[in-house]
Amino acid sequence: MSKQNNKTPLFSIVIPFYNAQEYIGECIDTLLSQTFRDFELICVNDGSTDNSEKVIRDRMSENSNVILLNQKGNAGTARNLGLRNAAGKYLLFLDADDFFSERLLERLSQKISQTSPDLILFAGKTFDDKIGKASDGLKFLNTEYVPGLPCFSAYDIRKNLYQVTNPSPWTKCFRRSFIAEIGVQFQSLPNANDLYFDFAALSSAERISSINEALVYYRINTGSSTQDGKSKNPLCFLNALEALYSYLQERGLLTSYYISYVHETLSHIKYNLETNHSQEAKLDILRTIQRSPLFCGLVYDAEDAYQQSAPTLAHALFIRAALDQMMAEEKRHIDIRMDVVCQPSYNEEPLVSVIIPVYNCEEYIADTITSVLSQTFDSFEIICVDDGSTDGSLKILRDMASLDERIGVYRQSNSGPSTARNNGLRVAKGKYTIFLDGDDLYEPNALSLLAGCMEAEELDMILFDAISFFETEELEKAHPSYQDYYNRSGRHSGVYTGIDLMSRLHHDSEYLPSPCLYMVKRALSSTIQFIPGIIHEDNAFTYELMLKAKNTKHLNKKLYRRRVRSCSIMTSEKKFANVYGYFVCYKQMRLAYEGAKVSAPEMQQALVEIYSKTIAGARNCYVKLDAVQKGGIQALSPGEVSEFYYLIEQPSLQILETRRLKRAVKKRDKTIKELKKKLDRRMPERLKGIFKRWFNC
Repeated sequence: MSKQNNKTPLFSIVIPFYNAQEYIGECIDTLLSQTFRDFELICVNDGSTDNSEKVIRDRMSENSNVILLNQKGNAGTARNLGLRNAAGKYLLFLDADDFFSERLLERLSQKISQTSPDLILFAGKTFDDKIGKASDGLKFLNTEYVPGLPCFSAYDIRKNLYQVTNPSPWTKCFRRSFIAEIGVQFQSLPNANDLYFDFAALSSAERISSINEALVYYRINTGSSTQDGKSKNPLCFLNALEALYSYLQERGLLTSYYISYVHETLSHIKYNLETNHSQEAKLDILRTIQRSPLFCGLVYDAEDAYQQSAPTLAHALFIRAALDQMMAEEKRHIDIRMDVVCQPSYNEEPLVSVIIPVYNCEEYIADTITSVLSQTFDSFEIICVDDGSTDGSLKILRDMASLDERIGVYRQSNSGPSTARNNGLRVAKGKYTIFLDGDDLYEPNALSLLAGCMEAEELDMILFDAISFFETEELEKAHPSYQDYYNRSGRHSGVYTGIDLMSRLHHDSEYLPSPCLYMVKRALSSTIQFIPGIIHEDNAFTYELMLKAKNTKHLNKKLYRRRVRSCSIMTSEKKFANVYGYFVCYKQMRLAYEGAKVSAPEMQQALVEIYSKTIAGARNCYVKLDAVQKGGIQALSPGEVSEFYYLIEQPSLQILETRRLKRAVKKRDKTIKELKKKLDRRMPERLKGIFKRWFNC
C-alpha cells in the first residue's frame, strides 16, 4: 500500500512479521498510542498463514501512516524491504512480538533535536510471556561503557564498543542517510540476521547518543521467535561475526576495535554453546570453529586481547575445553595407524615385548631404554611408539635403535598413550607383553624374574610393585601419597583367577590399575584395547584383563621405578579430560562386569566397588573444576548428555551441597563454642546448667 501523503516523517518504523497474530496487535497499538506522532509504520508480512495480516489491515483503515508490504524470505530480507521503502529521517527496526513505552518516539525525538546523532542507543526490559512479568534480566545498554558526554564516537569507546549494547536493532535508532552512506543491509539468515547490521553501523558511527531508559519490552518464552529456532540453524551467528570481521578489515577499523571484537565473538560462541538445546547443533558450532582459521585463531592465539580482559580469557578457555573434548572424542573413532621408522631385528622371536609410548620425553627416554637394555635377561624386543613428539625424542629413539637391533621405533600422529599402546600391541611378537612409560625405569632383574615366573607357573598375568622417586623436594612435599602408593603387603602370593586376585587386592585396598605393573600373555592382552582418546584409560583395560585372566599372581617385589614429575598426568591440575576419562572407563567396566557373570557374592561386591570407585573419581574431579573447565560438557555426544548428567552432574551437586552443610555446621559449632567460653566467664553457676542443657554441650 502506498503512503498517504508526501510529508517526510521523522521516523520510519519497520516491523517484519510471520504468523504473529497473538502479539502483533498489542505491538502495533503501543506504537499507534505514542505521545509523538510524526512517524510511518511499515509492516512487512513474511508469508504469514494466520490472521496476522488481517490484524494490520484492521488498523490501516483508521491510521494512514500504517503501510503493509508483502514478501517471502526471512526477518533479514523483510527488514531490508522495509528499509528500501522507508522515507523517515530516522529508522527503527522493531519485532512483532514486543511492545513499547508510549514515550519511545518522544524521547528519541528529544535526543535527535539535542545531538543530531547517527545512532541512538536505548535501554529495555524483558517480558516473560509465561509469567506475565517484566524485568531487567538482560542488559540492553551497559551504561558503564557510555562516556559522560551528550554525543560520542565509536572510537571513544573502542575497547568496549560491542559490549555497550546487545546486537539487536530494537534498542537502536539509526539515521537513514547514515545507513545509506555506509551501505549496510541485514543479512538473509534465519536468525542472527541483525548482528552484522547493528555492529557494522555501530563501528562506523561518529555521533552516538544514549538514553538510559527502558523504552522497549522484549518478549521471551513465546515459543515462536527466531531465538527459539537456533537449534535448526546454529551457525548463523558465526556467519554474522565473520561478515563483521570482513567489514572492519575492509574499512580499516579492525585494529581499533579488535579487542572488543575478540571479546564479543568469544562471548557469542560461549553463549550459543550454553543455550542451544540441541547437542548436535553444539557439535556443528564446534566443528565450524575448528575448521575456521578466524575463529580457531581467536580461541587459541589472540593472547594480546586476553591480556586486556579476564572474562575474554575465561571465554576462550571455556571454548578450548569444548574443542579439546570434541577432538579427543573424534580420535576415539579414528583408527590411527603408525609409520615404521625402524623395526627390531632378532634371530629368534623374543619372549617379552616391552612397549613404550613416547611423547616429549627427550629428557628421560634414553635412561628409560637403557634400563631395559641393562636387564640380566636378553630375550626381549623394545617397541617405542612416538606419539607425535615435538621435541628431540624421535631423534634419540633413532640413535639408540641404530646401536641395538632389538629396538623398534614407530611414529603416529599425536593421539595419546592409549593409541600408542594399542599400536604397540599390534606389532608385538613376544610371548609376553609389558608396558613401560617413557620417563620411568626398570630394576635390572625385572624382566628375568617376571618372565621366569610366567614360564615356570604357566601364568596368564603377573603383578608386581614399584617404588616412587621424586624429581624435586617440592614435588615430594606436594604429593606425599605417592611415596608408598605402589607398595603392597604381599599377603596374596598364590596363583588365583584374575577375578579372585582383583577381589582380594581390593579388599586390602591394594588394587592398582596401572598397566605398567604387570606382565601378561600377548594372547590375552591382544584381545583387549585401551580406550583411545581418553586419560585414565588403564582403569578399564586392567579391569577387563583381570576379568579374563585364568591364572594370575602377585609378586611382592619392587621392580619398577615410577618417576613423579611436574606436568605429568599424576601431578597436573585436573581438567574436564580427567572427568571424561573416568566416565568412559566406568561405562566400559560396568559392561565388562555384566558380561563376566560373576557368581560369588563377595567377588561381585568387590568388582562393583571397583568400577563404582571410578565414577566416584569422576565426580571428585568434577566438583573441583571451575566453570571454564566445564566447557568440555558442550562437546559430549548426544547420547552421552543425559548419562553424564545423572552419573556425574547431579551427584556432584549433592556433594557440593553436603560440603556446604558441613561447613555451616562447623561454623555454627565454632560460634556456640566461642559463645560458651564468653558466658562461662560471666554467667552465675546456677545458670550454667541451663545453658548446657539448652545447647546440649
